[in-house]
Amino acid sequence: IEIYRQALALDPDFALAWAGLAAALSRALITSAGDLTQTLKDRDEAFTRALALAPDVWTTHLSLAGQLSARRDWARSEQAYLRAKELAPASEPSVLRGLGSISSDLGRTREALELLRAALRAEPLSLETSIFVQILHDNVLEHAEAQAEYERSKDLAGDRGIAEWWAVKRSWWRGESSARIKRQFVRYLTYESVVMPMFHDL
Repeated sequence: IEIYRQALALDPDFALAWAGLAAALSRALITSAGDLTQTLKDRDEAFTRALALAPDVWTTHLSLAGQLSARRDWARSEQAYLRAKELAPASEPSVLRGLGSISSDLGRTREALELLRAALRAEPLSLETSIFVQILHDNVLEHAEAQAEYERSKDLAGDRGIAEWWAVKRSWWRGESSARIKRQFVRYLTYESVVMPMFHDL
């Protein structure tokens, strides 16, 4: 956030910096302590400035889509994601992930899975995308496919907490032995991270 603010102090018309600031402030609402009301106000101002300065830049619409999704404005969020897709390179993984996310939120799980698998093909080293693909495979009861992607993801860099917790649940869903479930749970415990509630509810 501070680096984006420094960039904007140098160039107040730097649209990509406004879009980046908006996205960073959105994440700060979840991950950082502070004045919620002021952060929301600053985020909305950043989105407004980004859209005014660069209405045809895909990252601006991607950031807007995330803002609208956070507000549960699903229809407008999907339209913003689709606009980002029109403007972005065809294989841009962040756009595909975003469209997959909104499709999942709207209950179109199979469509979401296809979009996330396309994102994973474009960015195979993304643990975030891999975890989403695993969860979506499980949601359509394709546990073998989810497990295969979990195994592939074991060497990917990043926070493995969600992947490991989901693997515990998958072991139970597949009716594996209590010993196997216990081993998987012990593996999960080796990762010092907090499982976000949103993934519990998928």
